Amino acid sequence: MSGPQFLWLYGVGLLAGLIVAIGNWMGVRRPRSQEASGPLTAEELGFLVAGPRRAIAVAISRLVAAQLVRVSRDGRLTAVAGTRPTGRPLEDAVLTRLGSGSTLTVVTRELAAEPVVTRIGESLVRRGLLVSPSRAAQARSVAVLVLGVVFLVGVVRWINGLVDDFPVGYLTVLLLLTLVALVVFAAQTSESRTVTGDQVVAESETKRTTMEWLGQVAVTGVSAYPDPTVAAALAAATPAVKVTEGSSRLSELPASPPTWVGSADSGSSDGGGHSCGSGSSGSSCGGGGCGGGGA
Repeated sequence: MSGPQFLWLYGVGLLAGLIVAIGNWMGVRRPRSQEASGPLTAEELGFLVAGPRRAIAVAISRLVAAQLVRVSRDGRLTAVAGTRPTGRPLEDAVLTRLGSGSTLTVVTRELAAEPVVTRIGESLVRRGLLVSPSRAAQARSVAVLVLGVVFLVGVVRWINGLVDDFPVGYLTVLLLLTLVALVVFAAQTSESRTVTGDQVVAESETKRTTMEWLGQVAVTGVSAYPDPTVAAALAAATPAVKVTEGSSRLSELPASPPTWVGSADSGSSDGGGHSCGSGSSGSSCGGGGCGGGGA
């Protein structure tokens, strides 16, 4: 086969591989089915926007507002003496993790892969708002396999061309393009929203300023806590957040474990029955720490 003929066939193969890979990924992001349900809780909305860390931040914010947890100016969290379980699983799990030196980052690291958090993701998968990590991994594998075969064929021809002293400039360019595509698809995260999930997040961002404070925390993070001093204290030990507008990826860093979702048929989500954005809060700060007012 002549060089030009191979280049033409390789280009067709690369295009076909990209169509298969992109089509497969787009198909995964369109939910097969979804449960009928009411409004998202603040924890669920936070998880949908930015993953487990945001859901846990919502729970901690509510605990601070209810004066069940105090936060020092450097971000250390302490449960108020005599605090009893709230009846909301995620908040109760947070209370059990609070100890000397606990911060939002530390609590998140300890809870992110626990069932009390992963059940929230499972619920969002069932509701057609998040892509199941298993389906995302399958789509990623298909893309890498198809493009990998194309790339391997091209590399064999490229080596043959070098050995026989044939020009390989155009083929090198196509191989580089294939390699870029491989890297992009291999790097696809297991934490991605569906098309419907993207729509919910976009609507929430649009309505953010009209939400109650807890809903705003779910959408934008602890910086939305109504008391600036408490917000600054909560953010003191919180890593920078990068949420790319229009992206379907849960991009808050650091990323949570890629296996946050188990079986889609497992238990229901945490949230305590409070819809997103409910409640109000004042707060005070004194001595070595900050505490919330009545929720």
